[in-house]
Amino acid sequence: MARRNPRASWFGATPVTAIYLIIGFLIGVVGAWIIGIFTFGPAEDFVLKYFDRPILDFVRERRVDLLTDVMKFFSFLGSDLFFIIAGVVLAAWTYWKTRDPLWPVFVAVTVIAALFLDNVVKELVTRPRPRGGLVEATRYSFPSGHSLNAAVMAGMFGYFFTNRRGRMETLWVWRGLGLVAFLIAFSRVYLSVHWPLDIIGGLALGAFWVSVSLAAFRPR
Repeated sequence: MARRNPRASWFGATPVTAIYLIIGFLIGVVGAWIIGIFTFGPAEDFVLKYFDRPILDFVRERRVDLLTDVMKFFSFLGSDLFFIIAGVVLAAWTYWKTRDPLWPVFVAVTVIAALFLDNVVKELVTRPRPRGGLVEATRYSFPSGHSLNAAVMAGMFGYFFTNRRGRMETLWVWRGLGLVAFLIAFSRVYLSVHWPLDIIGGLALGAFWVSVSLAAFRPR
């Protein structure tokens, strides 16, 4: 990507940034939609019988009260409300640390588009949720919005915390954020509000989207 020209850009991002974002968003939507059509269409019975249902039943049979409370906490960390709050905090923090308005713009666009991406794919795929959820859940099941949010948060925070850091420090930051993202995603299966393939799709779509946004903005 060509170097940004601050004199002919919005908050330091060139028009190429918008092109990257639009193309990336469309690829995410179309790709997830195609996967959803195949997986939950011709291959739905196979996926449920040999993957989703066995894993969900295995997790359900091993629930304990204490772990249920822990999983509810991690589930909250992936909620849209917490996602937005975390985005606002990161936007303010990055601007305070760098004085570069590109950072809060990057965060705002990434968060808002991620929420929209989740809703669009859900409405296109329309996969029903599993029954017997331990917490209230609305809308469709694929992809897991909590998992998508977790991947995007991990990507944004991880990039900011490891930008220009040493190798070992970077490695431990990504490990920690990756573990939190995994626990958020797993909590949705544990609470029986998503199938396992939903959280895989959510994590993959979230990782894809935050990568697209980072490539488009390239904040420093």
